Amino acid sequence: MKNLLCLLLLCGLFACKNTQKAKASSLSKIEYAYHGAALAPQYYRSYDIVLTANKVTLDIKDYRASVKKEEETMTNAQWENLCNLAEKVSASTQIANGATGTSTVVIKLFNGDATPLKITFDSMNAPKGDLKALVDAIKATLPNLEQRIQSTITN
Repeated sequence: MKNLLCLLLLCGLFACKNTQKAKASSLSKIEYAYHGAALAPQYYRSYDIVLTANKVTLDIKDYRASVKKEEETMTNAQWENLCNLAEKVSASTQIANGATGTSTVVIKLFNGDATPLKITFDSMNAPKGDLKALVDAIKATLPNLEQRIQSTITN
């Protein structure tokens, strides 16, 4: 009887673990869009980062068009980390959408063909907790992100 109870408990733990993986792996895409404050055209830059299970795409833009596009591969560990953080963020009741400041960030979490969860914040409402961890993890997929953006600005 004791062995049967231990076996059932063990099966229950594995079932919970598999459920979490299924939720995390159901995320199909993450979009991160940064739109900066109004600056002179030669200095203004916005950028989009699109993440999927195996690649990261960076599109740096000025007021008119794309000025630099890059694509890189992403590791399974990075994607799983992003999925786990996105799951925490989407389950949070602390997400305050809204942008009133000068620079704006929009994050969209896509789960297959369903309407994405959209999170918006600005420079006046910096992200905290799990949302900050998600933002940091997104940016970490592109080493030297700031230098990549600065390299597109000519004086």
